[in-house]
Amino acid sequence: MFSVNLTDDRSATKESVDRRGENKGLAIDDETHPERPERISCIFQRLQEFGIVGRCHHVKARLASAAELETVHSPKHIKFMSSLHSKKPRELQGMQNSFESIFFHRQTNNAALLASGSLLEVVDSVLRGESRRGLAVIRPPGHHAEKTEPCGFCIYNNVAVAAKHAIGAHGFEVLIVDWDVHHGNGIQHMFEDDPQVLYVSIHRYDNGKFFPGSPDANYNRAGTKKGKGYNVNIPWNKSGMGDGDYMAAMVEVILPIAYQFNPELVLVSAGFDAAVGDPLGGCKVSPECYGHMTKLLSCLAGGRVIVALEGGYNLNTISYCMTMCAKALLGDPLIPLSQGLAACSSACETLNNVVSVHQKFWSALDLQSKGMASSNQKSKKITKPSPSVDLTDRSPEIPDRKTGLDELTSTLSQMSLGKEREGAKSTEVVEVKMEEEDGAVGGACATQAEGLNTFLLTEVSGAESMYAVVPLQWCPHLESVQPVPKSSLDAFSPCEECKDLSENWVCLTCYKVLCGRFVNEHMLMHGVMEEHYMVLSYADLSVWCYSCDSYIHHEILQEAKRAAHISKFGEDIPGSL
Repeated sequence: MFSVNLTDDRSATKESVDRRGENKGLAIDDETHPERPERISCIFQRLQEFGIVGRCHHVKARLASAAELETVHSPKHIKFMSSLHSKKPRELQGMQNSFESIFFHRQTNNAALLASGSLLEVVDSVLRGESRRGLAVIRPPGHHAEKTEPCGFCIYNNVAVAAKHAIGAHGFEVLIVDWDVHHGNGIQHMFEDDPQVLYVSIHRYDNGKFFPGSPDANYNRAGTKKGKGYNVNIPWNKSGMGDGDYMAAMVEVILPIAYQFNPELVLVSAGFDAAVGDPLGGCKVSPECYGHMTKLLSCLAGGRVIVALEGGYNLNTISYCMTMCAKALLGDPLIPLSQGLAACSSACETLNNVVSVHQKFWSALDLQSKGMASSNQKSKKITKPSPSVDLTDRSPEIPDRKTGLDELTSTLSQMSLGKEREGAKSTEVVEVKMEEEDGAVGGACATQAEGLNTFLLTEVSGAESMYAVVPLQWCPHLESVQPVPKSSLDAFSPCEECKDLSENWVCLTCYKVLCGRFVNEHMLMHGVMEEHYMVLSYADLSVWCYSCDSYIHHEILQEAKRAAHISKFGEDIPGSL
């Protein structure tokens, strides 16, 4: 068993948090507004609880300059925002009504300048080599902000400003991955003709009915002029999209293009409003999935990845989501995703539409070619045969129970983007080999024979052997464990929400019985929403703490474990007194 220490400055995650900004910003006079200062403080608190803050080198927050903002915004827009501090509340209300989903306060401009400037500090630290990766917990968000006006809670386009800075000051080419549930219209419009920036957005579209409600968010908008092919929209046309859909998009579309583009910096517009429990997004991506997506992106650009907060309005959920991203950036082991992970039929349709548009730009998506790019395709920075992606119709088999990223490797290697055939079973065996020769990006390479799926999953699975699951002997949430009810426990109880019997947990605070994350996620949602973190599995009698993100073993848990064991097996735990 090996261990990895990543606490030195060069490996540290950058945490940009301005404590002064917590009580200022867009919604200071409206506590019900979803984009409120508590989004920052709750995330920061959760990062502290997980011990992440102490492992990070902190960057001093600063205001962005007018010159930096003018790389993507008009002087008129910047001047208009600067005038807010002198306006009366009634004037501000009238001004905000001229824009789409905007709330103005006298301190709005200051908060927005602070968000953009702080992200720039993180970018400089990473690109100067002071830190390997970065995390920017900033608000207000930015990806909706247009060149000439604010939009959708966004004042200045933080990530766009950061990308322009990376190009202008450092000469880097940039990949932007935007997984906010809403399309980043502002970022797209700022870079749609620029081949130095590859912009990829995964978002709800609902056939044009989901905010911002523009046809520009559809899959057929691939960029303009020299930027054709460098704008990739992955538009979901229904609610309820989850881990399987997002991981399919990552492995089958985003990563093949990203590896061929070969960026020198990856910026993540990390909105968490597609996460489970968000009041606006209507999707159910787990915090763990965001962690896995971050880990996959960390193989790019020599590891230079910066995650910047965008949307996400359930305070508990966004705190866990950002924490999972931070753990991935630090190289911590991640909780495995669901068994049998697969994309729904609507997601498959979307992804195939995206491929149909972009395979002429990116040979990695060309289903007809498994090898070198043809003469009319981009082959930017390719020093080896371009990897290819197999989107043929394969029905996923449910693998044996595994732990860690081994399970993710197994499930994703069999993920189907076509309509599943009834009764079909995949008999394909994926042989995973580690190549010794360095490739064009981050020491990674993919041979023509193995394809990018196998290659990427090799990179992922290789790290998992370095860790073992060791339960914590103590956690601060043990005090929330309540005595077992007089009626004791029934290990065969169904989920109180969906009545499923396959995999249930009991809350050790209120003793509700709910299904696990691999079923309908009712216990996960209960834990996040009610802050009841300690739960016991009726499957294997293990205890998990959602807040500490770990299994727990402590004598205070013995009463509940014994009650569950007696219910399940008809006898006490062997060796118990």
